Amino acid sequence: MKRCPSCQRTYEDDSQSFCMNDGTPLETVAPPSSLDKTMMSGSLGTPPPQQPYSPTPGAPQGDWATPSWPPNPTWQQQPGAGMGQPPAQKKSKLPWILAGVAVLLIGLLGLGGIAAYFILSGVREESNKRGIGFNVNKNDKEGNSNSSSTTASTNANTGEHAHDNTNASSGTEVPTDKELVTKQLYDLEYAWCAADLKADKAAMDRILATEFVVTNQDGTTMTKQQYLAQMKPDQYNRTCTYSDFSLGQSGNYAVIIGYNTVKGRDANGPFTERSKFTDTFIWRDGRWQATASKSQVVNK
Repeated sequence: MKRCPSCQRTYEDDSQSFCMNDGTPLETVAPPSSLDKTMMSGSLGTPPPQQPYSPTPGAPQGDWATPSWPPNPTWQQQPGAGMGQPPAQKKSKLPWILAGVAVLLIGLLGLGGIAAYFILSGVREESNKRGIGFNVNKNDKEGNSNSSSTTASTNANTGEHAHDNTNASSGTEVPTDKELVTKQLYDLEYAWCAADLKADKAAMDRILATEFVVTNQDGTTMTKQQYLAQMKPDQYNRTCTYSDFSLGQSGNYAVIIGYNTVKGRDANGPFTERSKFTDTFIWRDGRWQATASKSQVVNK
């Protein structure tokens, strides 16, 4: 029989040389006479006392011999958490904040749309009262085709009765045909220019309505009476050429937007002046009459 001097384990096999538990060389001992082999194997009786652990050769020493963490850690339930469940996370308020901001923006857009609707309604109503609530329609072809053929008629020395056929129509009803109205106002613009260059106040009195107001380029205004009073015969051999006409009509009101190119000669030599104008007309007494005029020089 052999015994391990370290762990006191005994071995029946005498050929065993080392302890199977810790590798310590075994010592040969004689079995006690009062105990049988069964008792010597440790199946009965009190086991021999354990000896202090002696590290085997090559085992870690010092701080590395004992682990720094507990060998049997215990789990502790978090306060307020259910058995086997992680603690409840605090819900974020960000979705509620974003939802509030979205509702606020939708409300502001709605209010803006309502305000714009009422503003546009008011402008449309006011425009209808004044007779200019319409869309301007381009009619460049009509204007450009006639500009070269009618320039000569606007010279102050020709066309004694250039305005006689102005506003010719088949009756007293307001004309609504776009091409017809454009031609009527196109001819009226040339008659207006001819009367102005010749200081023909009688012709101008027929062209201008009683409520006519002209707005000068410096922002000042003149009534029909003031406009007629300041008319003087042309001294610079000027001619007028109209182009790029745009027509808009609503009921018995019409507006012409276009360009007037005036050429002439003064003490400094020849000159050319191009202006953009807006003239408003009303159909009254079976003809078109100018109620307002405004122009701005765009090129000299």
